[in-house]
Amino acid sequence: MASSSSHDHQQATTGISSKSAATSERHGGNGSSLLWKILLVMGVIATAWLLLDTRMSLGVPSEWTWPRLMRPDGFWSLFDRLVPALFAAMAVIGVSLFVDRRMERRSILFQCGVIVALWGMAFVWQAAARQAAPSPHRELRPLWILYDRYATGYFWQAREIASTDKWLAEYSDRMKQGDVLHEGTHPPGLVLWNRWALNVTQNSPVMTDWLFGTASEEQLSMFREMETQARFGKALTRSELAALQLTVLMSFAFSALLPVVVYSLLCLTGETHEANRESRTAWRAAVVSIAIPTLAVFSPRSDVLYATSGLILLTLMLAAVLSSRPIVRILISVLCGVWMFGCLMFSLAHVPVLVSGLIFLVVRLLCERWVPSNTDRSVFRMAISAGVALAAFVCCVFVFWKASQCNLADVWIQNLRNHEAFYDQSPRTWWKWLLVNPLELTLAVGVGLSLMGIKGVWDSIRAVVRRDFVTANVQLTLAMFLTWLMLWLSGKNMGEAARLWCFLTPWVVVASAAAGARFSLRDRGAWLWVLAVQCIVSVLTTGLVSGYLQLAG
Repeated sequence: MASSSSHDHQQATTGISSKSAATSERHGGNGSSLLWKILLVMGVIATAWLLLDTRMSLGVPSEWTWPRLMRPDGFWSLFDRLVPALFAAMAVIGVSLFVDRRMERRSILFQCGVIVALWGMAFVWQAAARQAAPSPHRELRPLWILYDRYATGYFWQAREIASTDKWLAEYSDRMKQGDVLHEGTHPPGLVLWNRWALNVTQNSPVMTDWLFGTASEEQLSMFREMETQARFGKALTRSELAALQLTVLMSFAFSALLPVVVYSLLCLTGETHEANRESRTAWRAAVVSIAIPTLAVFSPRSDVLYATSGLILLTLMLAAVLSSRPIVRILISVLCGVWMFGCLMFSLAHVPVLVSGLIFLVVRLLCERWVPSNTDRSVFRMAISAGVALAAFVCCVFVFWKASQCNLADVWIQNLRNHEAFYDQSPRTWWKWLLVNPLELTLAVGVGLSLMGIKGVWDSIRAVVRRDFVTANVQLTLAMFLTWLMLWLSGKNMGEAARLWCFLTPWVVVASAAAGARFSLRDRGAWLWVLAVQCIVSVLTTGLVSGYLQLAG
């Protein structure tokens, strides 16, 4: 949001240090690069040891631990589980290098190709990584994890709704019943999404037939057999099973948009005149985000969706501030308020995203005080953007309340109370999870990205302390780090951090793009090393850890 004069002043005062950093990236740091490569290899070895050694608990014993999956029991089992990921990794690396060498192109057609490539690679990679799990886990999990009423329950609630209007009008009262697991801790969005899918397939036999064609006969047969054994209730009709498959495919498609959003956000926050370099760094960070392990482990659970929806929200918040044209800022602010409403309709996991955006504004204002002549105008622009977004959000809440008789403000308050009550029923030891949560987040994100993210945070702190040219990406990295720090120390999540903190995983990608000189994503060799490590640990984690207890096998 800084004016061009502020931008030029900051860049001029740090021109020597910037050139020096660029020179060290091109010519120096061989010892540093070797050290980072050793750390990456050691990280892969440590990840494999932790996941394979059954004496090590993945969590805190007697409070919460993630179960392990069966290891391959022979060569053909290993071959069956690894080959899809091997071919997918080769395809991802090949396409990534092809595009990377052509990132200087600025045409709209090329940028559309970048978006399609990122989405396609993410979809293919996540599908291949899921195949690393043993059978029947890999075949059953996509459908069963959304069907099992004891795992999530949203599909079952949607299935049992007789009148959507009556259900919404009574939703706030049901929150007061104190459920601490599923419905009581979530707004109505997830159930409404499943209700919509049921209506679509019920009213469209053609859609139902097409959806059945997207699932293998083996997968459907396994599901029907499991359904009979579980005896949850009346068996799903053909259209209901198709609706379940529709929610699965939509979840896969939406979560695969994450690298596209990463690319867009990092292009937005680069703020230098070296557009080719910034777009290339954004591309490389987006490619690495494809292989975040937790996305494959927990997909298609709703938690994975929040990584994408939360980053879209953050991108809109920043675009509403950083855009130079007033009319564009206003339009984006309105869209931001509407998207904020949609996000909070699904989960309060988006609240930390809002906190991160607010901290970004504060950090940016503090940095702009280095050029005092621009501060007053910056405050005014931020206030206008925030006010318009808030007004759009309040309007959405009000319209929804009048249309459905569901008071979302009351629902959100009850959700927070029920979430706090969970720890009354399931006591946890704060200090133990203070130690375990960062380790679990590291495994969830992947050791390559984690190391690069830590380096990015450190380099960002140094840039601010030295008053170097601080880009919006650096400011955002600091805001994200401070938000995570508060969330971590507060103990809001004690257990299941790998799942509940899915929305945090792209933040590490953003931080990795802020890493300065020496071993960083700006160097092609370093990027390929991190990408290879991410692919390896993604397959290891997906193949050895169950994100779903009943199918731990």
